[in-house]
Amino acid sequence: MAENKKISELDQIQSLNDGDEFVVVDKSTTSGADASSGGKTTRVTLSQIKDAVSASGSKGATGATGPQGAQGAQGPKGDQGAQGAQGTQGPKGDRGAQGAQGAQGAQGPSGPSGSNGSNGATGATGSNGAKGQKGQAGSNGSNGATGPRGATGPRGATGSQGQKGVSGASIRGATGAKGARGATGVGAKGQKGQGGSGGSKGQKGATGVGVKGAPGASGVFAGGTVTAPIKITGSTTEKIVLDGATTPYIRFREGGTNKAYIQWHTSGFLQLVNQETSDYLRIKSGVNGLTYTHEGSERTVYHSGNLNPASYLRSDASDSTTAGVVYTFGTSDTESLRFKNGAYKKSLYIGGWTSANTAGVSRIRNSNDNLHL
Repeated sequence: MAENKKISELDQIQSLNDGDEFVVVDKSTTSGADASSGGKTTRVTLSQIKDAVSASGSKGATGATGPQGAQGAQGPKGDQGAQGAQGTQGPKGDRGAQGAQGAQGAQGPSGPSGSNGSNGATGATGSNGAKGQKGQAGSNGSNGATGPRGATGPRGATGSQGQKGVSGASIRGATGAKGARGATGVGAKGQKGQGGSGGSKGQKGATGVGVKGAPGASGVFAGGTVTAPIKITGSTTEKIVLDGATTPYIRFREGGTNKAYIQWHTSGFLQLVNQETSDYLRIKSGVNGLTYTHEGSERTVYHSGNLNPASYLRSDASDSTTAGVVYTFGTSDTESLRFKNGAYKKSLYIGGWTSANTAGVSRIRNSNDNLHL
């Protein structure tokens, strides 16, 4: 606290404002707090005094200024008051003379950036600032909860497979917060001269990495569009199930145009359809169940199960056939078989009824049970 002083020992104020206060002794009050037989000590503002003076009568003429009294002796220094709030930055002052470089103090918290001062005279190189502390690593994010497994669908009649349960939602664990960046060490700025080095940069804090949540259980795709490629994993051999419709199919498109499809038909066959040519291949039942349809006509596809190779002779290589094979030709004047030597342009015709003679052609035929050569 400040020391007690006489009023005559206080500094004289140079100007007054309406809010300035004065000590007044109220002679009409001699009891109560701050009161004695001589009166009660109170305070009053300059504005109250002005109002009281104005109310008492007309303002008199301003008197002549009295001579200034002699300055009193300086009193002892009072205790230091609490630090006031930081004031706004004042205008830039004139450049003072360069003082001697003081010892570097401890680094204080970063204050607001002030305006650049004018360059001082060349001085000694400033020392490097202390290195900033390394930022703490961010904590790992917690694991996402595993989605609930869909309930197994009811088993259908005659052993048909029930629909799979709805897939559990896959919840991704939240990413851990990124570690705070270490504060950058900044050395005190030396006077410009021989290139004072800056403070060392603080190390960057480690990046927090969240743990990925566990995938949800498998379920049924509810429809929509997915981005290729689609990868189906797992040890189960049954990978894709088309269920619900009586004639399900898988379609192929060229661009946006339908071109082909593979379909199971409710009539009991599987077919591969080329929509561009309207041709299709069907797999039915039985040895002749494989058919090919072209231009609306369905034809049987021959194979080793419905065609006996021993009953036919090859035309492109030496071959043999079993005894008792019978070849039956229709009734016609045209020969039934032709053997032609391509190198010599000679032919042997077998069968037929014609008796015409043709250059380069030999004939074997039967007429009225007689052999004609």
